[in-house]
Amino acid sequence: MADLFAGTVMRVPVREQIRCVEREVRLRRSAYVRWVASGRMKQDAADREIAAMEAVLDTLREVEAGAADEPAETRDAR
Repeated sequence: MADLFAGTVMRVPVREQIRCVEREVRLRRSAYVRWVASGRMKQDAADREIAAMEAVLDTLREVEAGAADEPAETRDAR
């Protein structure tokens, strides 16, 4: 299956990336509670992982907000 996309660059809009990361944060919050309870993961590791993904979300939101302020020709050059 990896060969299916070989050499292809898939562009994913920032808004779609944000929705994906929001889902991932919700998923991790749900899964990590169970993992910590079962001993599969330590609480501090769960906290770090969730904090890291929330930081990604914050960064994407900043990118989205900044992109809205850029002239179209600057955004299109990326």
